[in-house]
Amino acid sequence: MSPAVGHGNPPSRSASSSTIVAETATGYHLLKINGYSLTKATTPTGSFLPSSPFTVGGHRWSIKYYPNGDDVETADYISFFLVLEEEETNMGLTVQAKFKFSFANQVKKQPSLKYRPIKTFNLEDSCGWGYVEFIKRVDFEKSDDLRDDSFTIRCDIVVVREIRTEETTAILPVESF
Repeated sequence: MSPAVGHGNPPSRSASSSTIVAETATGYHLLKINGYSLTKATTPTGSFLPSSPFTVGGHRWSIKYYPNGDDVETADYISFFLVLEEEETNMGLTVQAKFKFSFANQVKKQPSLKYRPIKTFNLEDSCGWGYVEFIKRVDFEKSDDLRDDSFTIRCDIVVVREIRTEETTAILPVESF
């Protein structure tokens, strides 16, 4: 007669684990605006002044600075946009990244300056992603961020490089049920 199931032998157990790894690259770029009042006086609403290209996460980026907003609805604001600037041979390339702009000398943090959710950048979108209403010019001109007609913006970027699953060897104890 065969032994009854569950009597005498302990139950068989199996355990394994894996980890999802989101690999990122981080960096920042400082953009100094010397002569703010001249940039405001000579740059029409909807027009921008570009930063020099810079590299974060193996990709080329630039910042678009709109001293009089990026359109008529935001003409009372300063606008900033982050743009992917790759070679034309990479036209199908998409890059996922999150970013934020802040004043480099900023002591207090404003809630609107938190990281933007992860956005997909591509070369077909020459506008990029950013803040259409970064700060109202009237408020900015009264702030401590404008000194001697200049200010510096910091753009922090987190580029999502790869998301992969790895098998892990360490198995953490889990309560059996």
